Amino acid sequence: MSSRVEWQWRDRPSGPAYRQRVQVHDDPAEPVSANPADPTGPVEAAWARLAGHCVACLACRTVEDYDHRANATCDEAEELYRAWRQARRASAPEGSPEA
Repeated sequence: MSSRVEWQWRDRPSGPAYRQRVQVHDDPAEPVSANPADPTGPVEAAWARLAGHCVACLACRTVEDYDHRANATCDEAEELYRAWRQARRASAPEGSPEA
């Protein structure tokens, strides 16, 4: 296993982002997908299905003019959201907030 120090961007709840030096550990035993659209686990796969649906679905993309919130409900999106939440709960360590 090798490590290196690099700069990474960090977000703040408010205000501009900033850069922070971090130590990155490279683990050659862990496979890294060359294609970011190719999920490697059940949580990522569930999220990819939800995101793909919401981008393509007309009901999910329809928003109100005054507050830019969704004005239609989509049963399929709600089911995909529940599946994603279930996958997150199943993969969360015991005692974590997601569990």
